[in-house]
Amino acid sequence: MSSSPIELGDLVGRLARAHAALGDGARTPREAEIANRQPSRRGLYARRALAAGDQITAADVTALRPTGALGAEHAHQLIGQRARRAIAVGAPFATCDLAATGTGRGAA
Repeated sequence: MSSSPIELGDLVGRLARAHAALGDGARTPREAEIANRQPSRRGLYARRALAAGDQITAADVTALRPTGALGAEHAHQLIGQRARRAIAVGAPFATCDLAATGTGRGAA
């Protein structure tokens, strides 16, 4: 199909706008979403009171909003650990609850 220079220029312009509308493929939050990022993420919380030395099982852990000190992505590291401190029911788990050696169920 033949096009005039004006029609071809219009087509090229439309293709450039369509390409720009697709973006770069990176999944990043928009500026308006950044404030909601922290409250929207889930953190790990105790489903029951744990005494120091209790083994932490999957039944002892729940992921709730907002995230606490330990994000939900650390669940596999936490499960199987021994509680290093007393943790109240509903209290968030903290990074100090993870063993430095990574001895949880998900450790290699």
